[in-house]
Amino acid sequence: MTNILEWFYIAFIPILTTVQRGLSLISSRFKFSAFWFSLLLGGCAGIGSPGGGPEDRTPPLVVSVVPHTGSVRVAPDVVLKIEFSEAIDPLSVNSAVFVSPSSLKSEIKVKRRTLSVSFPDGVPQNGVVSVTVGSGLKDLRGNTLASSTTTAFTTGDEIASGNINGRIYGDKPFNGFLVGAYPVDDSLVITPDTILAPYLTQANDSGNFSLDYLTPGWYRVICWEDKNKDKLYQPGIDRIGIAGNDVELASHSAAYIEMRVAKQDTSEAIPVFLQSFDRNHLSLRFSGKIVLSEFLEKSFSIVDSSQSPLPIKSFWIDPLDSTKLIVLTELQSAELLYTARFESDTTIFEFAGSPQIDTTGPLLMKSVPLDQAKSVPVNLIGLLMFDDALSSDSLDRAITLSIADSEPTPIAPVIRQNNSLEWKTPTALPTGARCLLTIDLTKIFDTAGNVAGDTIRTIFFMTIDPAETGEVSGVITGISNSPVRVSIAKVSAQKSEPIVTSTNEEGAFFFEHLPPGEYNIWCWEDANSNGLFDPGQIDPFRYAEKFAVSQVAIVVRARWETSGLNLSLR
Repeated sequence: MTNILEWFYIAFIPILTTVQRGLSLISSRFKFSAFWFSLLLGGCAGIGSPGGGPEDRTPPLVVSVVPHTGSVRVAPDVVLKIEFSEAIDPLSVNSAVFVSPSSLKSEIKVKRRTLSVSFPDGVPQNGVVSVTVGSGLKDLRGNTLASSTTTAFTTGDEIASGNINGRIYGDKPFNGFLVGAYPVDDSLVITPDTILAPYLTQANDSGNFSLDYLTPGWYRVICWEDKNKDKLYQPGIDRIGIAGNDVELASHSAAYIEMRVAKQDTSEAIPVFLQSFDRNHLSLRFSGKIVLSEFLEKSFSIVDSSQSPLPIKSFWIDPLDSTKLIVLTELQSAELLYTARFESDTTIFEFAGSPQIDTTGPLLMKSVPLDQAKSVPVNLIGLLMFDDALSSDSLDRAITLSIADSEPTPIAPVIRQNNSLEWKTPTALPTGARCLLTIDLTKIFDTAGNVAGDTIRTIFFMTIDPAETGEVSGVITGISNSPVRVSIAKVSAQKSEPIVTSTNEEGAFFFEHLPPGEYNIWCWEDANSNGLFDPGQIDPFRYAEKFAVSQVAIVVRARWETSGLNLSLR
């Protein structure tokens, strides 16, 4: 049906258009008939879905390739022709056809079912050319190619046959992701945001890819999300993945690579506004989410109009606004002007000292766990976050915990990041237990001596019931001296928070108290020991940390240990 429509459209529409123009010259008494006839022609000429049958969802297929794949001693003025089973959408071609090496000038044309690639300057002597048609190529109905396909030829006597294949991991979708390979030498500089990778291909929906017909040598491989379809990487917009190591190809050999993608935030949070709201506190607003370690590197300082320093006692991130930093200072003078600056840049703020005395007690903003929480881990580390810096006085009597209606037991909290109280029990909590955390606000003070309140706050929670949970265990192989983290997260329509553990020296890991269901599990070598996966970096270049992913979902059943799971770090 599709071919009939194409033939009709090409052969008859010009004729019908001529007839319609002739009808328009007939006297006005025929205009009514001409009008209806033009409507008839318009209806016949529409390229909609054909009636009387199912919608065409068949992806286009490659029917023939000339010269055929692997051809040698091809003429320098060769024109590659790839014929498909259906007419191709010309608008999808530029972002889905990749000529390697990318430095070779090429011209791509489409005529119905045939895609032609020519080389205005000719193919160099003994030059090897590969052309990949990516999975983003569409037919006129919007159906995409099932997977990328590559053809290659050479003007020489022998064609290279090296291959790099692999898979992309991370949050889907992966359709449209590009994979680039760079020959490694002393002059290698990777700039995927400005210069096309020498060898390019396109991943399929599952993240699988293949780079074919590569010459022997070392290669560095990266992938990125080509959102604007110009084959270039957009920092801060496209997700990117970097291989954990370079690979070497010998003649007729293959290498396998896995990459995990992430969006790299290239924009630095910069200070944009500063305000004094009492004699001891400043509010410092940033353009984005604050990282405390980066703030420390900025060397923030304050001086008054006589250049005498105003000491900074502490600071913390606002519990309700990650772009706001609260700074606690010594007493400011309402008669003085102050200048705050960052030594690492030219940012300067001027403000007048506030006459307002701090008389407000610290307010409890967040708690972990939440009130009425269920299935709380037995090895819980609790947290109480306030809006002001806390004093350590009387804290040993401020918090008690009752388990299953037992007598309250005092818990000694520890101040974290100046405004938070971290608490935990000496041993794991009982499973399936009703717990009541009692917070005596009359025992909690800020550093100015203001009390948090005159009441008692309670948080009720239930620990996880082992009769309704299961366990997962396994071994990670290929580990080095760096710690190895293992992450498990439930497969669900909504993104669930992962649980992370570490392996022992033998690479063994164990998860307990997991609700029944299917889980995804993966691991990584935490080379920088920060507890987070490092996806690598383009500039300055840094390899990604090694990782491994379970190829199948892990099924957890109640009162059952799913064991024997083995992952190997590549």
